[in-house]
Amino acid sequence: MVTFAIDPRKSALVAVDLQNCNVEKSPIAAPLGLQVVDKLNLLAAHYRAAGSTIIWTRHAVRSDHSDVGLLGETVPPVAQGVIDDGAPSAALHPKVSSKPAISFWRSRIRSSKRSCVLAGLTPL
Repeated sequence: MVTFAIDPRKSALVAVDLQNCNVEKSPIAAPLGLQVVDKLNLLAAHYRAAGSTIIWTRHAVRSDHSDVGLLGETVPPVAQGVIDDGAPSAALHPKVSSKPAISFWRSRIRSSKRSCVLAGLTPL
């Protein structure tokens, strides 16, 4: 087994896609979404206290759906606007810890009929 040391001051905890529609009250919400957020908040507090950077992300698409690609065809709620930038359902869930020194990012996925790639992260 390979072991290695992790320096919390040079590490980051990245929590992905914690917007309202993925956490609760949506057809695409994780069944235990609220419990996941609670556990991630505890983990983030531990890593924050150790000096790590905490990054929360949410996935959003343009409201004109010019960047929705394959996701809009395979996930009907996406085509209906559930992750449109600016929609309440696409906002970070209110239970996500918002203590100081946390970064919030919006992810953009560029997709076509054949592939999806992370096109970029922008600060919220």
